[in-house]
Amino acid sequence: MLLHRAPTERTVARWVLGSLGVSLGCALATTLLWLSRPDTVLTVECFSVMGGLDVFLRIDALSATMMLLTSLLALLIARFSVTYLHREPGFARFFLLLALATSGMQWMTLGGSLELLFVGWEWVGLTSALLIGFFHERATPVSAGLRAFGTYRLCDLGLLGGLVLTHHFLGTTAWSGSLKYLGAWPATAVSLCLLLAAMGKSAQLPLSGWLPRAMEGPTPSSALFYGAL
Repeated sequence: MLLHRAPTERTVARWVLGSLGVSLGCALATTLLWLSRPDTVLTVECFSVMGGLDVFLRIDALSATMMLLTSLLALLIARFSVTYLHREPGFARFFLLLALATSGMQWMTLGGSLELLFVGWEWVGLTSALLIGFFHERATPVSAGLRAFGTYRLCDLGLLGGLVLTHHFLGTTAWSGSLKYLGAWPATAVSLCLLLAAMGKSAQLPLSGWLPRAMEGPTPSSALFYGAL
């Protein structure tokens, strides 16, 4: 698509369903491994920056289970979308965004620290807004997408604030149990920041105005984001 070539629907479906199938297979194998050894924790370091910024993946029983759930739901909805969006203008664009959204969810699931969670969080928010405005030839979906993106941007300040505060108080943001050493007031501040971020993404009052308008996007993307994951 970057070469301005429009792939056929069959090619798009084959690539996306194939990649999601591989993702599901890996997730299933990982989950079965952790069922046999539920207390095992595996970390895979991506890179490290001076100042305590360590970016790595964390695979344990919880993340393996959530990885399996994400892959399974994404594959089922992608398979449904092949038929549902048949001959729809933007077929390839939809599946590109669907694949990007799924990869963002996996970054969130496997992130071993708040930094990687933040990357996946923003990734998913951007693809969500683009899918809401998928039918961009009409003004209403574009307006709905911009409203959702604006809400995301406001509430994501909470996640960024929680990340900064955690790093300030502990020197690390890794999910390694160190968060329990926060004092009462620091823990309250970090919790409120994370709560604000979660309220925006899950459309909790008073930040739920964007959710009904999000239904302007294709039905499969609404099922994936707002009905399932």
